[in-house]
Order: sequence, then structure tokens, then C-alpha cells
Amino acid sequence: MAINYMTMATKIMTKIQESPHKLKNDKTAANYAGHLKRIMKRLELSDENMFEKEHRERIVDYLGKKGASTRNQICCALKKYSIVLGVQEAIDFTAKQMELSIQLRNSEKEKKRIAQKKDDNWIDFAILKREFDIAYHCVSCRNTGKDKYTWRFQGRGHSLMKKDLERALYLGLFVSDIKMNLPRRAEDWTQMRITNKMPKQENDIHNYCLTVRGIPKTFVFYKYKTSGKYGRQEFPINDQLSFILRSWISFWKEVPGDYLIKKKDGKPMNSSQFGNLIDRIISQFGDEKTVKVNMLRNIVITEVYKGIETQTLKSMARACGHTFETACSNYIKANNLPPETILNEA
Repeated sequence: MAINYMTMATKIMTKIQESPHKLKNDKTAANYAGHLKRIMKRLELSDENMFEKEHRERIVDYLGKKGASTRNQICCALKKYSIVLGVQEAIDFTAKQMELSIQLRNSEKEKKRIAQKKDDNWIDFAILKREFDIAYHCVSCRNTGKDKYTWRFQGRGHSLMKKDLERALYLGLFVSDIKMNLPRRAEDWTQMRITNKMPKQENDIHNYCLTVRGIPKTFVFYKYKTSGKYGRQEFPINDQLSFILRSWISFWKEVPGDYLIKKKDGKPMNSSQFGNLIDRIISQFGDEKTVKVNMLRNIVITEVYKGIETQTLKSMARACGHTFETACSNYIKANNLPPETILNEA
């Protein structure tokens, strides 16, 4: 009987979350299920046979082609699923792979590989800013109607506008004005919804782009990595980004749903899809370099921390959504200071 891999991830996630070994976070469970689905599909395996002895070497070969970070995630998924299935030989096998993965991730060889990859894919901030400015100008020039935020989209004009808007928005979220709107993580944007009423509650599972009479004015963040430390955050939107956001919202208004960044069915993008779009956009002017969200954010943060007053580190850390310790580390690297430099929290 042929295996339906289209529904495999859902079935795996359900099996994990309905077991006594369920994960606390559904997002992690979905991530594990995705990795397991891909390995089953690639190796043509199923629940019944994936951990059988004859297939273990194939799994090891599959893991050997992955980078340390991805390999670690896959091993976590394999280990959890072997526990859910309750097969002792599988548990022993995946535990061993997990141990090897951790050793590789902590090795000097892997650290050097990551540093080299970072150097190979690094793009100067000035190039990113230049490309945003060009895209911003193109979007501005395409607004020719009585209502400069509304267009009739037909054929080539529609695809060109979409291309310019995508480049302006995805770069603009990071580089439009790094003094007012500092770079955030992918999830900060994929979890954002559009609203015309300022949220008043202290907790929420979404972020919001507040518009006032149709003009994007404020970002409100609830859902982000360090929300447990900083809680609800509000930031005004700089003028260039506000213009792009207004244009973006108008462009997508026929698609159902209130997510700021959504797919054609109105559902929100996930962080991986968001990162792939950024990679595609930057590869068009970056010599086919691989620059996803973490790298893009790293480039911008390096620019943010160059030459700033150390008294602002605490507020900068909060605005970037990372810890004071991370801010200090970024400041030291950005300004080429000795690694042992100590910065005190004001």
C-alpha cells in the first residue's frame, strides 16, 4: 500500500502529542514532525520499518549530509519519536545519534565551519540599504492613481509591483531605519496581525501592526523569544516603512485574513517560509549568497552596535528582543574590542 506523505507530518504530530510523551510546545512538535516526514519520504520509510536494523545505516548517511544544527534537530525528532513508539532498539539507536550530534555541534571543526559560512555569506549593510532604497523608490513611482496606495493590477504590472513590494517590505523590516525599528526575529513578523485599535491587554499570542485611519503607526509585540523577560512592547513605525506597509496592506487586501504577512489562502507564513523569501530576495543582488533571517539580523545588529554609547545597551537589547549579555557580545564584536571586555548594565 502506497504511503501518503502529504498527510504524514500531521499524523506524526498527532501521534506525538496524544502520547504520554507529548511536547509542551506544539510548534516544536510540528517542527519534529516535519523533519520526520522528510526523512521518511526521502528514504521511503514508514512508522513500521523506519527504525529496523536494515535501514539504520541509511538514516546515518542521511544525517551525515546535514549541518550540525539541522542534524541536531533531526536527532531530537528521531529520539522523541522512538520513545513515543516505545521500541527499545530504536531508543538506543537514536540516543547514540543524539550523542554524536552534540559532539559534532560542539567541535572546533564545526565552529570553524560556521564562521567560514558566515564570512562567505556576509553582505555589507550598505548594500542592503541601497537595495531597500531602490525598491522603495520603485514602489513610490508605481503609485500613480488618485489614491496613491491603490492600483489596478493586471498582468506584468502586477508581477512587477509584487516584486518591488516584496523587496521593499522584507528588507525594510530590517534596514529602513535601524535607530527607530531595530531588527527582529522571523516569528515576530509571521505572528503579526493588522488592527485599527490599539491592544490594551498585557498578554497575547500575536503581535500587531496598528493603523490609524489606514496609516501604519505602531508595532505591538507580545509573541517573541524574550517576551518572558520584556513583556508587551510598543515601537513607532518609521515613515518609509509606514509607506511600504500601507502599500503592502493595500496590495493584499483582496486576500482574506488579517495577518500582515500571509499566503494566498490568507493563512500566515511560518518562520521557514519567511526566511526562504528573504534568502530569495537577497540572492538576486548578493551573488547567490545564502542570507536568511538570522544572518540578515546579525548583519544589521552589527551595524546597530557600531560606535553607540554603552549607556544605551540596555534599551538597545530590549528593542532588539535579546538579552543584555547578547547586546554586550554584539557591541564587543561590532567595535573590535578584546573578547574579555566587561560592560556593566546601567
